[in-house]
Amino acid sequence: MRCTVLLSAPLILGGCFTAELDPAQGGAFACSDDPGGDCPEGMSCINRRCEINEPPSLEIRSPEALNQTLFDPGKGATVRQNVTIGGVDLELEPPGSEHVFGHGHIDVFVDGKLATSVTSGGLSGGIDLTVDVPNIAGAHRVALVAVRNDNIRYDNEDAAASRLFWLDDGLPHVGIQKPWDGASFGLGDEEIALQIAVINFKLEQPSFGKNEDRFGHVHLHYDISPSCFTDAMCDANYIGVAVDSSPLMGTIPETGEKQANIIAVLRHRDHTLFEFQHLDGSVGPAVDAVRILRDD
Repeated sequence: MRCTVLLSAPLILGGCFTAELDPAQGGAFACSDDPGGDCPEGMSCINRRCEINEPPSLEIRSPEALNQTLFDPGKGATVRQNVTIGGVDLELEPPGSEHVFGHGHIDVFVDGKLATSVTSGGLSGGIDLTVDVPNIAGAHRVALVAVRNDNIRYDNEDAAASRLFWLDDGLPHVGIQKPWDGASFGLGDEEIALQIAVINFKLEQPSFGKNEDRFGHVHLHYDISPSCFTDAMCDANYIGVAVDSSPLMGTIPETGEKQANIIAVLRHRDHTLFEFQHLDGSVGPAVDAVRILRDD
């Protein structure tokens, strides 16, 4: 890879990028995410191509982060949730046409499953949606992804947004805020951001004093089975311990698998499994999981 200066009146652009033209668009330079793949000043590397225009940026305006709605088991299998989305630098249109940078649609996911696609409207003024959410107590997520006309996701960080909210039954629950369901990471060892939230539970530092009901911390695991929750040796292989809702870093291992789960489970002060009686009378842990993708 070599450093090149592009001279074109009235622009003079300098930077390091590949000398290979992107075959997908005449006159455009390809780029990569490695340090030597930076685009010229004033451009961004989006989907491995240097772009001079700003890439799409999405946001979820409602529900508010960690919003709590009273859980009502009598409402059936799903409940309706109002969602307002917004953003900039994305011209909404149906998929299927030739890729034009800054054009595309938004896929809307609920708990990791595609709920709807938004193909029209003005993002800057906000777009109101209503989605079905499984009527299950605990954490739920709405996520947005900006998608090009050719059904390839825009890969800049701001082209995705997610929001966690609760159906609150008054019992302890844990929810994973980062990574979001469907986030993509490489196949090698990688340090990633982890963030959790809890409801009806008090987070604190681990200790070996007397346990107290609804006090403790969270263990975060990579792709384990439920049997690991009660196996001290297995549980000790966590990738993170959360004692508050601040982000922390954890390392996911090298793998050949294309997807995996990040799992959060509530623990007592002394690291033993926190279990409680659920509304249906069963006794079990408070657990949440998100699916991540692994790709080279």
